[in-house]
Amino acid sequence: MKDSFKAITFNRKQRVAFFVILLLIGVGSVINIGGFVSERQKMQDVVSLDEVITQQYYYKKFYKSKYKKSYTGRKNGSYSKGNSKNFTNSNSSANSANWKTSKSYYQSDSSVSNSVAHSALDTLSTVSVPSDYTLEARDTATIPSEKSSQAFALSEFDPNVATKDDLMLMYLPEKWVDNVINYRTKGGVYRTKEDVKKLYTTTSELYSQIESYLTISEIGITLLEEKQTQDKDAENAAWLEEVIKTSDGFDINTINEETLVKLPLVTASLARKILKYKGILGGYHQSEQLLEVYDMEQSIYDAILPYLSVDPIVELIDINTDDLNTLSRHPYIGYKKAKVIKRYRGQHGDFQSVDQVKKVGVWNTEKFALLKPYLMVKDAPK
Repeated sequence: MKDSFKAITFNRKQRVAFFVILLLIGVGSVINIGGFVSERQKMQDVVSLDEVITQQYYYKKFYKSKYKKSYTGRKNGSYSKGNSKNFTNSNSSANSANWKTSKSYYQSDSSVSNSVAHSALDTLSTVSVPSDYTLEARDTATIPSEKSSQAFALSEFDPNVATKDDLMLMYLPEKWVDNVINYRTKGGVYRTKEDVKKLYTTTSELYSQIESYLTISEIGITLLEEKQTQDKDAENAAWLEEVIKTSDGFDINTINEETLVKLPLVTASLARKILKYKGILGGYHQSEQLLEVYDMEQSIYDAILPYLSVDPIVELIDINTDDLNTLSRHPYIGYKKAKVIKRYRGQHGDFQSVDQVKKVGVWNTEKFALLKPYLMVKDAPK
């Protein structure tokens, strides 16, 4: 093969063509190398500009967080117009002075070398950053207000039926969400939008953002009221079951209205009537007297009887000394019977015993048995 290669000869035209090809290859290589160097330089320029802007953004962010006392309007989280713009030449000395203290901060946030970072900082006060550049555009005094208005993913909701998960998915403040739920749990109902505004966690700023999304519907109010009733009934049932296990029941002469309405089927109106009739009687001496209360039905009486007891301590009437008005106010006596008692005393003198009152002849045995526990005669057996 070596001998075959030596045997190859080129004529004049072939040699010229060969050298021309080599020359063209060399020229092309030089051109390509030059273009590559030029493109590389352009890329470096772009990277340098990007790093300068990045350094400026982080430096400003660091500077504001560390020296926020030097900015005006710090109470509301905003900065003065001059401080929110790009740093000017008047700030360049401050920038250079603080670079050393924040050097490690930039090294952790930047991928460029220390030399590039220093050179970027040197040109910080003279570089004009494009207005549409992302980092610079976000570093403005309007960012706090933008965040506050864009933080929520709001949609229409009814505060009477919305669950905690529904509200949290809108990125609403958790403390406010808990306040909304607790208000309903304690028996509150949102009947107007202004009821939401009355919550102590509802700020004017928050309300202005959610007002247009609030929906108060009749069906929402109805559903909430039904749920509250069911929850109250379930809670009362558990409480009453515990009462039966741990005590003999509630004394109907000392029970209050708040406890009465917790008993089965007892409404607030009926509870008031029970207490009012107790006052008229002077106290109950047996549970059957509850059937005398206006609007007290047998089914209600049967439902509440297991939870009641009676300590028969009642107010007594002195049949010999009490006047006509006192006697007539008692429901078992009345005005007509009181006049008969007064006339009998005038004709026969004072009663010697409580049983003697029956001789007046205006009560049958059953009615007198109800009245007798309320009567007394001084110095005589009851």
